[in-house]
Amino acid sequence: MKKIVNIIFGLFFLTFIALSCKGPIEDYGDLEPLDGSKAVVKVIIGSAYPNNPLMYVKANGKRITPKILMRQPYPGGGYGTNGSSTNEFILLANGNTIFELAIPKKEDDGIDSIVYHRKEYNLEPGGRYTILFADTSENMRSALIKEDLTLPDSGTFRYQIINLIPNVEAVDLYVGKWANGTAATNHSSDLDTLIMSNVKYMETSVPFVIRSGFRRTFKIRPHGAPVVESNVLARYSSSSTSSANYFEYLDRKVLTIFTMGYSGQTTAAMMPYLSFSITR
Repeated sequence: MKKIVNIIFGLFFLTFIALSCKGPIEDYGDLEPLDGSKAVVKVIIGSAYPNNPLMYVKANGKRITPKILMRQPYPGGGYGTNGSSTNEFILLANGNTIFELAIPKKEDDGIDSIVYHRKEYNLEPGGRYTILFADTSENMRSALIKEDLTLPDSGTFRYQIINLIPNVEAVDLYVGKWANGTAATNHSSDLDTLIMSNVKYMETSVPFVIRSGFRRTFKIRPHGAPVVESNVLARYSSSSTSSANYFEYLDRKVLTIFTMGYSGQTTAAMMPYLSFSITR
């Protein structure tokens, strides 16, 4: 009997140790594998309101984002955004999909307080997309752009740019000498190179490739404006001492550049921005 008790105790002890080594169990909710029939979508809210409200996006009546801020690609994020710095997408069924941008009630009970925008798009099986929202209230518009998730060659980044600034008909994108900060006094236009011209409001440029491994400053100006710092609407320096996401140390990235805000505005919520959403 003593041997039996000892054996039972030993088995119990080993089982306890084995279970203890597994660590805490994480609940990730309902997981659905990606297959060729599904589509994936990233959300970018480029609607600038003075009070910078929390908003969310719905697809066919169901919330697909938490409450997020403008200039916060979800899921994932980017550079010069209110998000993180990862490349993630939302998994959705293919077919006709009604997207809505809304804000909740003060006490969020799951019912929309205001639906700012509603539009139907068709998601193709296997499609990779970013949906973007621009402007405000009855002037709000959206765009669904296809994303190319193939990797560019080693030593390069691939970009595309979409203009979401309502009061600027078209913008030109420049790349210039790196300088820290966004103040015009820190920068010079002497080495600015035109990369993409005449990107109209709510339009997306053709993809373009730039070598990686260098610090640089990206700038946008109104289309055709003289190449001086006073005409820069927004700029982004690709490296800074306050960021670990240095462009010059990264390789083979796919980024969507988006502009937003309003020309002439200077508050943090309303001023023009030049931001980068990480596609891959």
